[in-house]
Amino acid sequence: MNKKLLKNLKLIKGTQIIQSSILVNGEFIEDIIPLKQKFNDQNAEIIDLSGFIALPGLIDSHTHFKLKMAEGKYNSDDFESGSLACIKGGITTYIDFTDGDIKDLKKDWFNRKKDVLCSYADYTFHSVFKNLLTSDDVKSKFKNLKALGISSIKIFTTYKNRGMMTSDDVMCTLLKNASENDIVVCVHAESEDVINYNLERYKKHYKEIKYHSIIRDEFSEYYAISKLLKLNEYFNAKIYFVHTTSPASIDVINEYKKKGYSVYAEGCPQYFVFSNKIYSNKNAYLFTFTPPLRSDESRTKILKNISSFDTIATDSCAFFKKDKEKFKNDATRIPMGIASSELLLPLVYTYAVKSSSMSLYDLQQKLSTNPSKIFSISKKGEIKKGYYADLCIFNPDESFTVKSKELSHRCDYSIYEGLRLYGKVKKTFLRGKQVYDSKSIDIPVGSIVKCY
Repeated sequence: MNKKLLKNLKLIKGTQIIQSSILVNGEFIEDIIPLKQKFNDQNAEIIDLSGFIALPGLIDSHTHFKLKMAEGKYNSDDFESGSLACIKGGITTYIDFTDGDIKDLKKDWFNRKKDVLCSYADYTFHSVFKNLLTSDDVKSKFKNLKALGISSIKIFTTYKNRGMMTSDDVMCTLLKNASENDIVVCVHAESEDVINYNLERYKKHYKEIKYHSIIRDEFSEYYAISKLLKLNEYFNAKIYFVHTTSPASIDVINEYKKKGYSVYAEGCPQYFVFSNKIYSNKNAYLFTFTPPLRSDESRTKILKNISSFDTIATDSCAFFKKDKEKFKNDATRIPMGIASSELLLPLVYTYAVKSSSMSLYDLQQKLSTNPSKIFSISKKGEIKKGYYADLCIFNPDESFTVKSKELSHRCDYSIYEGLRLYGKVKKTFLRGKQVYDSKSIDIPVGSIVKCY
């Protein structure tokens, strides 16, 4: 049957939860039917979902699947395992990254698309800009973005020794072109100068994991963000700061929002679940990612003011335990990242909604609606007539204990192991097709999404 009636669902409308049914016809939502309204279409399959909440399919705007670490070497999640984790977590669309290793942006995009042998969820890419040597390099890269359906680029204010950092002079040309072409500039913001100063200051200890959050401290993030926002006053480009961790960073971003600039802050669950106290533990090396965890005080402030974030994504980047153990005594060489896409919804629901730091409406906005709007992903992010029937059906009252062996990430540990979380995903629909329920998984049907 092409038609499905998803019956007796709870939908989030502002501050209210309204009980309704969703009529799906093919890939799209045909109607939203109030509870008391009769429905007589005998051609529709009836699926009773009483007691569950329906969210628009979640959008994880920050993933790293099959991330190249060196020639022929990648992190542990590929697009198959990572996207499977996504749909089990109610994520119907994710945004990964091109490699950015070649100047020909079109070829870079096609090479990356070849890496996606199959995907359970829909996907698109941020185009990574690195090795930018001249302003002409920047201009040439912008030529093909729109034609490829790319609405965003990714830059770095650090990692100079890896050829990833954008210099100040090139940054001006980049912001000008981004503004003129309506392209969102995603920024990994840490100050190279501050980090280098800290490396020299703590040169006897900088390899120790417990110094990870001292070397790459909150000020390095705050300074990089403040500096870029000041520079952007001249160009007025749209800027999206990934994995923002510092309360001071959020404050300055909010200041620029009030001034009318299009600036966005992305949060990630690890920064409001854990603090840098964990770096004193024996297994601290498993909690390594960049930026690092912050103080308990900052973690508490971030959670308390979580509504200040525009989106919450995962920065999911899985590695096997052995890959971390190999460099557990060298923070400069250990692979940075953790697996987390599958747990995005229950982490945010448990730590933010159940603690009353965030409303269900805010959760819906930050995990689905806002990323669809910021990155121009059309007909996704809302439960609305004419939109794709991308749906995350979850039970807010059902809890479970995290066990890494039950997750679909290609990873043999989870930093969330043993945590009791609420908000169990029961079913996921992608463009009208049920691709996951708690008992079965459908074949991969994900496809690339163009952003306009």
